[in-house]
Amino acid sequence: MKSYIYKKSHYLIQHTIPGIFTLLIGLYCLIRQVMTGFDGLLMFVLIICVYNVWNEFVSLSNPYEFDLGEETITFRGYNKEHTYKISEMTAFSMRMVAGNTKIYMNIDKGGLLKGRYWLRVSEFDDDKDIIDYFYDLDERVNPHSVITKARKAGRARLAQKAKRV
Repeated sequence: MKSYIYKKSHYLIQHTIPGIFTLLIGLYCLIRQVMTGFDGLLMFVLIICVYNVWNEFVSLSNPYEFDLGEETITFRGYNKEHTYKISEMTAFSMRMVAGNTKIYMNIDKGGLLKGRYWLRVSEFDDDKDIIDYFYDLDERVNPHSVITKARKAGRARLAQKAKRV
C-alpha cells in the first residue's frame, strides 16, 4: 500500500482557507436574507456557498491524504475516512481535467456524503504512478467499457511511441 499526503501549506491555501471564506460568505448571505427579506442574488450565492462548504468539509471531495493498495483505496481529510474495497466496487469512473493535473473520480455512483473525489495529482511526486493506478483500477472495475478499451489502446500507442523515440 502506498500513501500520498498533500503538502500541508498547499492544502491549507487551496482548500481549507477558501472553504472557511466560503462559509463566512454563506453566513453573511444567510443573515442578510433573514434581516432584509428574500433577495434572489443572495439566495443564489448562499446555495453556491452551501454546495462548496459541503463538498469541502462534509463529503470529503478533496482529500488531504489517500492510500492506494491492491485491494483497498482510502481517502482521508478533516478527521474523516472513506475506504473502498476494490473487489466490492460496482462502478468507477474517472476523468482527467486541467491539463492532466487533476483527476475527478466517482466511486460506486458517488452520492452526497461520499464517492466523489478530486485529486490534484500535480501536487504529488509520483503523479504518473497515481494516474496509472487509477487507469488500471478503471480497467479492473469496468473491463468491458468502451472508454476503458479506448484508454488502454491509447496508452499502448503512447508507450510504443515513447520506445521509438
